[in-house]
Amino acid sequence: MRDMRSVVCDDDPMIAMIASMLLKSEGFEVTTVGSAAELASELAVGPPDLVVLDQELPDASGEELIAVIKAAAPACRIILFSGREPEADASSEVFARVSKQGTDGLAAAIHRAATE
Repeated sequence: MRDMRSVVCDDDPMIAMIASMLLKSEGFEVTTVGSAAELASELAVGPPDLVVLDQELPDASGEELIAVIKAAAPACRIILFSGREPEADASSEVFARVSKQGTDGLAAAIHRAATE
């Protein structure tokens, strides 16, 4: 089985650390970045298998970055992570939309991405 590469893109270091721990527990290699600009640089290194993406970054919204990620890594799964309740009718380009209220939703989405 090949290594699964993931990127956590969140400007909150504590959230990034928690997401990284959850990803590592599922066997992902993890890189963390805190902005859209840093994410773009990381995508240039090579396509990740999974991106955990904050809905609101200092230099872009998660919604704006979905197309950027898909252009650089078409097979990449995206988990959009938001402090607001996920929108049911939002873009189908994401693998999952989860709330930052607790870690259960994120842990379940990461597990699904690792096993499907």
